[in-house]
Amino acid sequence: MEWLLIAANQHYPVGALEAGYWCSEQGERAKSDSDEAKKWSDEMLKWYRLAAKNGLPLAEIAIAQCYEFGLGIEENKATAYSMYYALANRDGRTFLTRLPNQESRNYIMSRMTMLRRTATSTEKLGNRLFMSWGEDEIAISEIPRRKPQATPR
Repeated sequence: MEWLLIAANQHYPVGALEAGYWCSEQGERAKSDSDEAKKWSDEMLKWYRLAAKNGLPLAEIAIAQCYEFGLGIEENKATAYSMYYALANRDGRTFLTRLPNQESRNYIMSRMTMLRRTATSTEKLGNRLFMSWGEDEIAISEIPRRKPQATPR
């Protein structure tokens, strides 16, 4: 664990993500709604955010899950959907917009589908999608999907 935290503190994204997972496990062992559980949740989110800031798509998925399920942060389905949508529509051109792997993309799409199904209202006007989950609302300008370009041989 010591080496993991050293790596995480040096902004190594996988180390930070793993530190977040470890903190999540520690929080699950603490009594619900206790100061200890809150402390572990705060630490978990700190590490997830550090890993996401350093370009790790899995960390952004972890943060979106926290918003979707209210893990360590107030539940907000609109924010979760927004994060999943941004991940699903990355261009992969830069380090910070690199694409999640295929398994992660499939997971992201399944979460988006589930969130759409649970929305209390959904309305589409042109390329704009309006959704709400109670007081949580979102408006997205949907981007037409581009087919990946073949690489020249």
